[in-house]
Amino acid sequence: MTLLASHPLSTTFAGVFSLQTLGSGYFNDSALLGVPGRLDLANGAAKCTVKDTDPDTYGGRRTEMTFSHQLDPTGERWYTWKFMIPPSWPTSTACAIMQIHETTNAGAPTPAPQFLLTFEGNHLVTRVPVDVLAPGNSSYRSADCPFEFDRWYSMCFHANWQRDSTGFWELFVDRVPMFKRYGFANAYDDVVGAYLKLGIYDYNKAVGTKTMYVRDVNIWSGNDGYQTVMGGVPLAPARTLQL
Repeated sequence: MTLLASHPLSTTFAGVFSLQTLGSGYFNDSALLGVPGRLDLANGAAKCTVKDTDPDTYGGRRTEMTFSHQLDPTGERWYTWKFMIPPSWPTSTACAIMQIHETTNAGAPTPAPQFLLTFEGNHLVTRVPVDVLAPGNSSYRSADCPFEFDRWYSMCFHANWQRDSTGFWELFVDRVPMFKRYGFANAYDDVVGAYLKLGIYDYNKAVGTKTMYVRDVNIWSGNDGYQTVMGGVPLAPARTLQL
């Protein structure tokens, strides 16, 4: 396993590829301490805030961090991070809180994100493209799980980005599988690979002020990462009894 990037986000935004908020993008460590009131360093984490009065940033209302682009459009990657949403979150309308975006070739239209995690109706929801081999803007809801406010979640997204039937996705919440899909093409046909975004993308432009905290972002490559990346093998989901 190779650690490609590590961002504790406890005291600085150094090394983060860009910060996107309030109509602007901040690159090349030009905002090491963040953007006051929108991307702050608080309680050992990055505090992301979106207000319903915010201007659009890159075509949408967002406060997000983008991380280094994957130079190879294919290959196995592990993305880990921790996040918490306080109970002041004002709406059940869907907002994206994690995205994997492809790096579009020059002149090509931007298709649906390669992977999307949203928060909606007190649930975490995954959304994935309808077809990466015929790129379009359509995605569909592929999985969901209940969510608790004011609790830190440890996330791991494991992907083998491929243009053939060897591709797969695995998403773990506190080491418990939330979503798995194997044996399909999941990488767009681009020169440069995908990149991770974390924060709030309020694509429905809901009312109120939304806040989330993010820390301990890591990106790995390799094919033997459960112990290294998650600290152990995946856990079995809790058994439930349906009456």
